[in-house]
Amino acid sequence: MIPLKVVRDFNRMDDGDPEEPPQFRYEACDGERYPEYYQGVHGYEYRLTDRLGAVKKEVAEGSKVEP
Repeated sequence: MIPLKVVRDFNRMDDGDPEEPPQFRYEACDGERYPEYYQGVHGYEYRLTDRLGAVKKEVAEGSKVEP
């Protein structure tokens, strides 16, 4: 788990898209870490369930076979 203070510090320093939550990559687990729930310093709320739904939709759309 990443301490909330660290996440907020990165959120304040990030000049990227405020609609994307602060994310971290770990070499040990070979992937991105996405918050289960986080309300950012700019007022956006991020939920893991929203992210998982978007990924499932992308996979479903990518698996469609055109006639």
